[in-house]
Amino acid sequence: MAEQRQFSHSICVKIDAKTEAKLELFPAEQWADGVAGAYRVRLNRKWVRNGAARQYLTPERIGLLVAELLKGALLDEGIVPNLPVGSQMRVRRDPADPYSYQRVYTRTEPFRGWDGLWYVLVHVYGRGTDMVPINSLEPVTR
Repeated sequence: MAEQRQFSHSICVKIDAKTEAKLELFPAEQWADGVAGAYRVRLNRKWVRNGAARQYLTPERIGLLVAELLKGALLDEGIVPNLPVGSQMRVRRDPADPYSYQRVYTRTEPFRGWDGLWYVLVHVYGRGTDMVPINSLEPVTR
């Protein structure tokens, strides 16, 4: 679902007339756990996070982030995981059952989702082709 909240500020970083980064700043007060005077930041349409948790940045920290971007040190887009098409993996069919693994084969190269996680398509028995986060896959041990 698309974000319904409105950002209050936008910062566009350009180097050699080419847009390198766009930051959208949302006042933290728009979230229940937000801190007054801080902002939640989207960088190139991806939330800046602290692991899996929301991260609220102070104006000083946002300034440091912009300075890093101006130096050309864009936030790491991440190294594409080495998971070729046809790799044999196992995936949990029922998240509540720790023993419900099924062997699957990857059907695509890894791709980045809107949430910043890496995904692949796999065929899961009973569900068909499914988009699965790579961090939920495990290599098959013989």
